[in-house]
Amino acid sequence: EELLNADGSGNSHALIQKAIDMGRRQAVSGTVLLKNETADGRGLPLAPGERVTLFGSRSHTTLLGSGMGTKAAGPCITLEQALGSDTSTDFAHTIATAAAKKHVKNPDGSSAIVFSDPAPTIPSWAGDEFEIEGAGLELNPTMISAYDAVNQSNKLGNNEPASPSFDPHEASQDQLEAAAPGFRDSFGQYSDAAIVVLGRPSSESIDFLPGGVAEGTGAKEPLALTDNERAAIEMAKQCSQNVIVLLNSSNTMEVRELADDEGISAILSVGFPGCYGLLGVADILIGRESPSGCLSDIMATHNMSAPAMQNMGSYSYANAKDVLTRPSGMSDTSSHYVVEAEGIYTGYRYYETRYADAVLGQGNASSAAGATVLEDRWDYASEVTYGFGYGLSYTTFVQTFAGEPKLSVTKGQAGSTEVRLTVAVDVANTGSSEGRSVVQIYGQAPYVAGGVEKPAIQLLGFAKTAVIQPGGHETVTVEVDLEHLASYDGTKTNADGTTGSFVFEPGTYWFAFGNGAHDALNAVLAASGVDAGRLAGSADASHAWRLDVTDAVLPADAFSVSKTGVAVSNHLDYADWN
Repeated sequence: EELLNADGSGNSHALIQKAIDMGRRQAVSGTVLLKNETADGRGLPLAPGERVTLFGSRSHTTLLGSGMGTKAAGPCITLEQALGSDTSTDFAHTIATAAAKKHVKNPDGSSAIVFSDPAPTIPSWAGDEFEIEGAGLELNPTMISAYDAVNQSNKLGNNEPASPSFDPHEASQDQLEAAAPGFRDSFGQYSDAAIVVLGRPSSESIDFLPGGVAEGTGAKEPLALTDNERAAIEMAKQCSQNVIVLLNSSNTMEVRELADDEGISAILSVGFPGCYGLLGVADILIGRESPSGCLSDIMATHNMSAPAMQNMGSYSYANAKDVLTRPSGMSDTSSHYVVEAEGIYTGYRYYETRYADAVLGQGNASSAAGATVLEDRWDYASEVTYGFGYGLSYTTFVQTFAGEPKLSVTKGQAGSTEVRLTVAVDVANTGSSEGRSVVQIYGQAPYVAGGVEKPAIQLLGFAKTAVIQPGGHETVTVEVDLEHLASYDGTKTNADGTTGSFVFEPGTYWFAFGNGAHDALNAVLAASGVDAGRLAGSADASHAWRLDVTDAVLPADAFSVSKTGVAVSNHLDYADWN
């Protein structure tokens, strides 16, 4: 269908259909399969026609987006529609809802945050029919009706902000019983699989805070599971031997108990899928598409184990109410601050660097300081549930270097230096179904104790294959900019008398690929001669490549001039936070 009408105006129907198709493709590409136990006919994919029960309040009112920049508005596709047998929709009864947050100033000068009830994002919709092609599963209508009633009472929406005192408002057993007396009697007819959806909202200008949970939830932290969510999972186990959990969150929920639970067959991280992305999630659930997404953040067993969380809280400048002019007063986010003392050790850079130090016996990294699982020591396998860049597929792939990586050094404008490493990786599909694979290239710079801080591993570039058939292969080329592997030395004395610049210190550099940062780091450690018995997880030394850098290969100050030809140095040296 043409996107433009004969007069050059936009063809609304065609444009909306294209948006639906694009949202579907985006969800397919971004959904991450974290766990899939397929023994005894369990796990994923499901088959069209299977009779399925949905559990969890977010199975009915799925979080589609949040915040000003990512709010899902207007007509949307529900999870029930995506999983069901509908082939088209007119959106008449599926308008995304959103809750709004307001900062207000009380008469006494104190501040408060007020949330509105979720409301439709547009007044009404009277559109045409659009093609959607659901997954063809048969869904338990009793539980859909029960969650519909409870969610209306709990005022859940498709777009919600976070809260300093968070309650996910997961339906309780008593609420479900009141909405649908004897609802458990419906499980027997819809027991081929049970799908549980767990969600957490997010938004700009307001954070989940340490200990920021409402009383009575049973959770210690806002991203940990609540008692009602655990009860929903137990109901799912009672319903079916095949329990699938969907994580409907852009935040990293604490799901170690689900990863270790033998009663849970599969876990998918679906994020915020937008207005139409649940169609793509459904495609993955029935095997119409194979998952190929990878985690964009590490999933720690306890989020409070991260260094960044030690200073996290709600802090405002002492004189904020005297200097701010907005009516919202101190609740205005411009009055808030956090001291980011963790430096470069955010996310996976902390966990992987501490792991490397622990393996190599450096820096007392195995001590109990900062450990949240074991009492006597810090242990990577205990502290991390799923690593950065991790993701599974319905098929299997083998990746190998397709020749030696190629280094190129060229001069840019006004003394700048362009340094590129071209890495070619052959990807072979060794499984029995088609799929796509992501080639992730990581780097490690040499570190000297007491010198510039550097992570043990960091992502430099990535690319995804096209669909590869069983027995087929594809060579993927990733070009990485080695400027990303340079470090900033704030104490470096420059020739022009200024201080501070980027340095690319001489020594041994490693480059590796793998299923995430941890897999790549293990490859580097194995190639460095570390015994495999000391490593957490598998390791393949052939996945790492060594580059010895001297001044003849690349001067240490190669990146002291930016790509725009400006010398890099410290600015605002006179500034004092205190």
